[in-house]
Amino acid sequence: MSVMCTFGYKECVEKSRKLYDDWLADPNKRIPGNFKQIVMSAVIRFGDESDWNKMFSLATSTQDSSDRVAFMRALAASRDFNLLEL
Repeated sequence: MSVMCTFGYKECVEKSRKLYDDWLADPNKRIPGNFKQIVMSAVIRFGDESDWNKMFSLATSTQDSSDRVAFMRALAASRDFNLLEL
């Protein structure tokens, strides 16, 4: 799944987007742990600035250090280098 999402395989990106959006709408709908990093990275890699800003907000507000690391790793997947200049 990782390779497919990295290269923009449509079904993988769409599934990642759905899992992420479902989780944002209802945090009880957890993204499976073994796919969490892949999903978040795909959302950022193929998303837009609002996706990046939302995830950055989540990263800076979470108290869970492992979630913070996962968010920051996903944010680094952005193809828009202007977003990476904080």
